[in-house]
Amino acid sequence: MTEPRRSRRAYLAGLTAVGAPLLAGCPSDAGSDGAGTTTADGDGGTSTGRPSTASSTAAPTSTTTAGSPGSPGSTTSSTPTPGNSVRIAGQLVDESGEPITSGRIYAVGGPEDGLLERGPNEDGQFGFELTVQAKYAIQYGNSPEGLPDHFTVAVFRPEGSIYLGRTTIPEAYPVDVAVETADGTDVTGDSRIRAWHTNPDGDQSWVDVAELPVELANRVQVGANYEGTVVKRSLQVTSPTSVTLTVDR
Repeated sequence: MTEPRRSRRAYLAGLTAVGAPLLAGCPSDAGSDGAGTTTADGDGGTSTGRPSTASSTAAPTSTTTAGSPGSPGSTTSSTPTPGNSVRIAGQLVDESGEPITSGRIYAVGGPEDGLLERGPNEDGQFGFELTVQAKYAIQYGNSPEGLPDHFTVAVFRPEGSIYLGRTTIPEAYPVDVAVETADGTDVTGDSRIRAWHTNPDGDQSWVDVAELPVELANRVQVGANYEGTVVKRSLQVTSPTSVTLTVDR
């Protein structure tokens, strides 16, 4: 990640439940299955995702080796009893097909609204033991420069063990976000910033942004909450981008 132009606190009141409603009042993501923990927004909608890793309470951090590969998306167990553990595994590669061996992979959600964290191994593989039939988002982030700080790998409710196959992580570009009031006053440092990413399968998840600029790729949204006033904008990120969000109080 590039050296941030400015940093901000992560707006977490202790990470006990993933997805604290940092954008209370933010419009719901209608039609998307979201990511990980679901939290009620002030307008009655829901939004789902992961607080910034800059302030997260990390779960296990050792590198794990993925389970035995199968065909992408294949299940390898019969119908389990709810609450049983299942194996979710996959591989991350860059656009040249080379394994991604740095950054972090997150499993967000589950029956306790938790956050599990892993690093890919030397072959770009990763794996998690997750609870069957609970909703999870698998996300990639905390990446080196040139790769996304937030990328949605998959969102699902596993019925059995799944091999996700190879996920290509695209080149990312810095997105700088400024927040202004209608009279032009810069309130970025007093605002809460969130980024959403939607993958090619239509799965969407979010992350709270602790530092700017944030590196993102392809189909994303950025949003800000300033004193309860919320604005959100969709972007297609294919080059360095600056965005000004105007909060009309």
